[in-house]
Amino acid sequence: MRVTLAGGSPTRIAEVTPPIVGVGGVGTGVRGGSWGFDDSIVVAVQQRGLIRVSATGGEVASLTTVDYGRQHWYPQILPSGRAVLYTDSEPYPDSGDLKVLDLDTKESRTVLRGGVAGHYTPTGHLVFLRGGDLWVVRFDPATLTVQGQPALVEQEIRVEPGGAIQFAVAQDGGLAYLSSIGDPTLRFVWVDRTGRETPVAAPPADYQEFALSPDGTRIAVRIGSVQGAVWVYDLVRNTSSRITFEADKVGATFPTWTPDGTRVAFGEPLSWKRADGIGAVERLDDAAVRAPQAFSADGKTLMFEDRSAGGGYGLGVLTLEDKSSATLVIDGPAAERNASLSPDGRWLAYSSNETGQRQVFVRPFPDVNSGRWQISTDGGDWPVWNPTGSELFYRGPTVVMMVGFRTEPTFSPGPPSKLFDRTFVGGLANRRMAVSRDGQRFLIFAPPQGATGDKARSQIIVVQGWFEELKRLVPVN
Repeated sequence: MRVTLAGGSPTRIAEVTPPIVGVGGVGTGVRGGSWGFDDSIVVAVQQRGLIRVSATGGEVASLTTVDYGRQHWYPQILPSGRAVLYTDSEPYPDSGDLKVLDLDTKESRTVLRGGVAGHYTPTGHLVFLRGGDLWVVRFDPATLTVQGQPALVEQEIRVEPGGAIQFAVAQDGGLAYLSSIGDPTLRFVWVDRTGRETPVAAPPADYQEFALSPDGTRIAVRIGSVQGAVWVYDLVRNTSSRITFEADKVGATFPTWTPDGTRVAFGEPLSWKRADGIGAVERLDDAAVRAPQAFSADGKTLMFEDRSAGGGYGLGVLTLEDKSSATLVIDGPAAERNASLSPDGRWLAYSSNETGQRQVFVRPFPDVNSGRWQISTDGGDWPVWNPTGSELFYRGPTVVMMVGFRTEPTFSPGPPSKLFDRTFVGGLANRRMAVSRDGQRFLIFAPPQGATGDKARSQIIVVQGWFEELKRLVPVN
């Protein structure tokens, strides 16, 4: 869309991709854009690559093709108008290479490895993100080459779990960015049905989604939203061990225990490893957009979340005896996420925004199309089953809820009831709640001791005259 700064109605330029329904609503899968002096606009589109369209509308032209498992982000039309700087991103945040596309020959080449969100400045510098910090290096726009060694210029730039980079550079030399400085840590607590907390001895960390082992003695958790890793915390011995590393080249999302507790699956792509850390990571599937959700009771089937589904998120199953059998089983126009299988393996609970608000639903499993029941009424997510009884728990907007149910002659849910009030911290998209083996306690995140809110990551830093700092750190002449 295009709109004048003076206001008025927007003008439609072009449709670059079908709408994607995600956690935050309806999106387009756009990964940044750049408006050139010739009035053309280059846009990065998820799973499609760079496209170009006139600002006045017209035909959309494809400029690049995305390799399997990668994405193109943050294009910038360089001052000559003949080349585009962009990020060739790997399937996890803050990881990829900077490339330049020659608009005449349509050929791309790498100009810097290990950098993302590159931006050329009028001072003759290329600024980019690496490891959550902002770096600068000399860049020759005539030869489209990097010269010399990069220098660190700003630290602790916010990077979202989905990969969005939170900084912007103005032509007059200003810099604005969201800072990740602050206390990014969370801590685990047990909360009983009355809302009373009991701390867990695990040290505070930048925890993300997690899972409780089948015997209730260990936590598998992703630590770090950027280049995160899977860790296993032993609740009995109060020890932690890391089981994935950068060299594994696999995402750490949604750690999921096998039913026997010997392995932890994670993604993306779908992989698993022994929970004691022995041995190598084994790939279960090659698709870079799938993360595990739950194993069937017999451990032969893995349910996964697929980010390339029709609604942006769908649910599928992978038969471990035939790893080529990955099949989407729920792939509608909405975003279906956070799947959980009942202890007997007969029922699937998940969340969907098909009503316009995230709600919890239940379907039979494995025949997911033979029935469907809406469980929550005022919003719901993170469904988890009581291991010992006929109860399903879920997170409401500010509460933990419980629904009783019968399964004969068919699934029959009762009315939702509140267990306790709760202000949730940490990311709210991926499931961050587990229930104890006796169904009486819930493992949930709490903010650091003495903190009153969520992670202190919302501070906007504005730096004026920033170009002078670039010239001082990396002289061009």
